[in-house]
Amino acid sequence: MEDKISKLINEYKLYYCVECGKCVAGCPMNVIYDDFSYSFCSRGIIRKAMLEQDVVDGGDIWRCLNCNLCADVCPAGVSYAQFIADARNMAMAEGHTENAAYCECCGKYYLPMPTVDAYNHILDKNNRPDGYTKLCPSCKLASCAENMKLDAFRVGK
Repeated sequence: MEDKISKLINEYKLYYCVECGKCVAGCPMNVIYDDFSYSFCSRGIIRKAMLEQDVVDGGDIWRCLNCNLCADVCPAGVSYAQFIADARNMAMAEGHTENAAYCECCGKYYLPMPTVDAYNHILDKNNRPDGYTKLCPSCKLASCAENMKLDAFRVGK
């Protein structure tokens, strides 16, 4: 596993990180998660990876929203969101699926559970429909199309 992480570190240029903090300052995780901390922010995960600590086993890599704002503001060109996406894929391949949300319709992975939980909390506070976060975007569109009788957006059409 360490060899795979080392390849990702090189591929996504994590070693270029100069710890300027721009990624953390622009990150929406501090708004989404009430318990936002250094341990699961981009700088914290990069530090763990560089120190050869296990980033795949555990919940920290599942907090990233993959919005790519960190890469947009990074002066060093670190591709953090892509690193996280690949690290999650590695985690799921190793059987660490407890933090992955799967679509109730098609069964595909679509979001990390911490993100689903945070969205549900926000939706509950704002009296939004229950079940909004149980389907992947494709199945959600197909479900809406089915309910509205729109053939153009149905899966397989």
